[in-house]
Amino acid sequence: MLKLKLLFITALSILLNGQAFAIIGGREVPSTDPLKYKIVLIYLRNTSQGASICTGSLLPDNIILTAAHCLVDVKKKDVVLVFGPNVQCAKDKQCPTFGVKDMAIHEQYASRRKIEIKLAKAKKKIPQKSLSASVDLAVIKIDGQAPPEYQPFTRLGFPNTKPEEIVQVGFGATNALGEGMGHALRSTQKSITDLSTQKNLPLIMVHQPDTGVCHGDSGGPLVMQNEFEAALTGVGDSVINKDPNPEKICSSAAVYTRVDMNLPWINAAIAKLNAGSN
Repeated sequence: MLKLKLLFITALSILLNGQAFAIIGGREVPSTDPLKYKIVLIYLRNTSQGASICTGSLLPDNIILTAAHCLVDVKKKDVVLVFGPNVQCAKDKQCPTFGVKDMAIHEQYASRRKIEIKLAKAKKKIPQKSLSASVDLAVIKIDGQAPPEYQPFTRLGFPNTKPEEIVQVGFGATNALGEGMGHALRSTQKSITDLSTQKNLPLIMVHQPDTGVCHGDSGGPLVMQNEFEAALTGVGDSVINKDPNPEKICSSAAVYTRVDMNLPWINAAIAKLNAGSN
């Protein structure tokens, strides 16, 4: 298991935060896998870096849970929610797509973003305290009804019984150079020994020396599942990079925001979005 000090985890995850990341290695999720119909491609048409892709998880009440850094400084009209196998099917109008009715970004992440902008203009370093307090979560209210074949995650946090599989899932690229982004939903399995947590820190770190997440898959889920349930345990935050080789930029570890420790905010944000849509 990879052991890193708390500040090291936080600092490095912040450095690479804002980079969408993707599944390298692994396999394409087959149509027979129920996970294929719980995960949504988020196509961002107009960001500061041009078009981009993130991943989101479908929740009840036509809600999508994703990463805050996917949506910060992005207008609702530029977000396309794709319920299909890839981004091309949306461009060709061959699969259902929806706009955003409303969305909410975690206040602690929004505050951090304001600090980043202010200090960047002043050419000053960002205080570590302000970075470690941020929470990279956002929720989206779909402008419409999710297709009936898509079934939401109903278990948020850890499963009630011991997981048989731990899965990273995303629509991102197939290598660290960013190739294949948005071409397919892919997954890779992890063991419990690949995971590391710190007490009172709302993050999960996943050791991934060979296969895991990288460019194009921000906001995607870390799923713990068994024959009884699939639990949405983490939301893709960032990657830790210790290798200067650009082809191995994602070969150290991935950081996920813990869902269980943020359920109060998630539930409150969903309730507010639902109230506003009535």
